[in-house]
Amino acid sequence: MNQMMFNSHETHTGDGRRVAVWTLSSDQHNKHSLPIVIGSGFARRMHHFTSLATYGVHNGFFVSRYDPVNHVGLSDGDIWDFT
Repeated sequence: MNQMMFNSHETHTGDGRRVAVWTLSSDQHNKHSLPIVIGSGFARRMHHFTSLATYGVHNGFFVSRYDPVNHVGLSDGDIWDFT
């Protein structure tokens, strides 16, 4: 089994709010690995999808997860502002 590589990133929305992103990939992935992007659902955080991300990596995918803004999780904003 290949080793997995975990990375934590952040990007910003047009109005400057931070969006937290985690990526998970095999140490032997290539640039042609198909991506999977997992957006957390309501009242969920990206860590809730660790098993799904791990399953994807073991099957050859490059997985990115993120927490939406104005939601629970690591991204900027408050759940009271979620629309």
